[in-house]
Amino acid sequence: MSQKSHPHPSEESLLAFLDGEVSLTDRRSIRNHLQVCWRCRSSLRNLEEQIEIAFRLLAHDSERNSQRLISARQRMLQWIRSFELRDGSDSYRHMCHPLRDWLAAGLTS
Repeated sequence: MSQKSHPHPSEESLLAFLDGEVSLTDRRSIRNHLQVCWRCRSSLRNLEEQIEIAFRLLAHDSERNSQRLISARQRMLQWIRSFELRDGSDSYRHMCHPLRDWLAAGLTS
């Protein structure tokens, strides 16, 4: 197969192919090329692996940040409750009530 008649798709084209962002004609052309070109199949596999690693890292980071947010909300609620118990003034309770409700809602969602 001549490279002139079937040029290798660029890395950008392979990414667009993976994302389903190419026209039907380009999709068929890339798919046909992948059937005969081990180099491009290898490049496509490498891109898929890189994407999977990136998603794992993002998911892990998101989970860690969620845990930090939950922990911060719990500490803030404890602080507000301890203040309410010590102070006992109605004005302070009225001021912190919306904040306490918001923090508690975040822990249950």
